[in-house]
Amino acid sequence: MITPGVKAALFALLKTILRPGDEVLVPTPNWFGFGELITQAGGIIRPLPLAPSDGYALPPEALEAAITPRTRVFLFSNPNNPTGRIYQHDEIEALLTVTRRHPGLFVLSDEIYNLINFSSAPVPCLLAFPDPHGQHLVVNGFSKSLALIGWGVGYLVAPPAVVQAAAGGQFATGAAVPVPNQHAALAATEHSAAIAKELLVQLAPTRALLLEALSALSGVRFVEPEGTYYVFADLRHFLPPLNYRQKLRLHWWPSSGPAGWM
Repeated sequence: MITPGVKAALFALLKTILRPGDEVLVPTPNWFGFGELITQAGGIIRPLPLAPSDGYALPPEALEAAITPRTRVFLFSNPNNPTGRIYQHDEIEALLTVTRRHPGLFVLSDEIYNLINFSSAPVPCLLAFPDPHGQHLVVNGFSKSLALIGWGVGYLVAPPAVVQAAAGGQFATGAAVPVPNQHAALAATEHSAAIAKELLVQLAPTRALLLEALSALSGVRFVEPEGTYYVFADLRHFLPPLNYRQKLRLHWWPSSGPAGWM
């Protein structure tokens, strides 16, 4: 289903599948917009803390331990925003081994950065994995990997019943994506490999410069990102410990969560 941006795709899905009070498990750090979308859709965000010490990996046992009778969705982004962590095929399969034991649990993958990939292996798509219960959902768009920023074209892929319900919700709350924008998205899709390759060529020098500069700063810690165009650096060395959270709330986002990004 085509949507006016990926945010609209996320909200359409969450509004469709969440019941009041349902919980959504989200690996954290994560994109700050997830929390508001989940809340507005009637859900409750439950962070799954990730640690830089193990490369922001998500152990399957941690996912299993976090699932409760109220858990409705496991939402993750691949590559992760803001850490740049790419979850590879074996890691995702291990997580899905857990989710398949819970037939009522949806798995929602935000793959908006899937072509901004500096690793040697492609970013796995959730749709490539077995889905015996029809619970896998994917959102993607064209603003990041294909550089159509501001054109407002996204899409969702879901089982037919979910798509039908989400389409009804979108019809009630929004409008169709303009036809010229859809044609631009189609053209970008047809040339996606070339566009993504050129984008990586443009990003590589600034990425290298930033990583070099951060490495030269004493007290700065970070995990080298495999994807996206972010570096998630720990700058607490430069902040008074007692004022760290207050500074984040004042200068960045009023709902700063673990690691200051949620």
